[in-house]
Amino acid sequence: MLKRKDARMCLIFFYSGIGVLLVSRGTKYLAGDAAEFVSGFADGLIVGAVGLLVLAGLVLSFRLRCPNCGKRYARPRWNVFHTDYCTNCKKPFIYDDDPEGGAR
Repeated sequence: MLKRKDARMCLIFFYSGIGVLLVSRGTKYLAGDAAEFVSGFADGLIVGAVGLLVLAGLVLSFRLRCPNCGKRYARPRWNVFHTDYCTNCKKPFIYDDDPEGGAR
């Protein structure tokens, strides 16, 4: 059984990484090459963004695999309104907070 907190953690890491990457590129664009401090700060933000994206990939790779066959990744879902199925074994991805056990 998959844990909803792992799916939410993956989504938070992914979207935070994308957001930090956009902020760092915007900061670098607005500052230009004239401001050395801002350019160094933006480079640090890029490293942080890549770190967040790597964390999202690690959570996806190790915590969100199919509980039945273990081969495919479950798409991280924030809510319980949709059930996805494994493309390999055709069984539903059941999360720990599904009210009906994943059968909808």
